Amino acid sequence: MLTFLNWPQGTTLFWPISFPTGVDPGPFFAADIFSAGVAHFAIRHVVCLGTNPADRVRTLYPQEGQSPPVLLHAAPAPEDLVTLLPHELHQALAHIKTIKIA
Repeated sequence: MLTFLNWPQGTTLFWPISFPTGVDPGPFFAADIFSAGVAHFAIRHVVCLGTNPADRVRTLYPQEGQSPPVLLHAAPAPEDLVTLLPHELHQALAHIKTIKIA
């Protein structure tokens, strides 16, 4: 996926928005940690792999009225991406490749 996107090195983070099953986060919420990371790194584009993460991010960052905006880009879940043929994978991720990295 990163090879296809061809973004500059160091411009991509993979950060979960939920804790794995069986992990006790103590007093923390995964969404709070995710939001703190977005703020710390001044993230402007969030690519969500899967419907559930995209729905959760949409509640954290509504797509209207933010300043500065955190834009959500939804993509298929990883388990769906791995089943795609190369041309299907390119089609599924083409809208993400249009993100302009400054």
